Amino acid sequence: MIEDEVESTKNPKQSDLYEKGKLYKFDGHEMVELPLNEDVVKVPITPEALVLVSNARNRIHDELKRRSPDGRARRPELDVVASVLLTQGASGKIEGLADEVIQFYRKIFS
Repeated sequence: MIEDEVESTKNPKQSDLYEKGKLYKFDGHEMVELPLNEDVVKVPITPEALVLVSNARNRIHDELKRRSPDGRARRPELDVVASVLLTQGASGKIEGLADEVIQFYRKIFS
């Protein structure tokens, strides 16, 4: 009986707090659900690509802090950084993009 009471007072698992398929964002205090935006499409990417986009976001954040008079800046949203990288690549502004795609295919299919 006491074990049941102890079990019910434990913190819920993180997986119990969020629903699969929904988007959440930390607002500075807690995770809040984001409304679905029909203009935004979820595109699956490899874990390696996610790490690289995250690293790019960190570099951009460092640059924004460097440019700021008080040395502070908000970190850009991951989806914004990913969107900029995709649009730059898709518009032909990234040299050697076709070669990079070919190398990626060789890597995953060899």
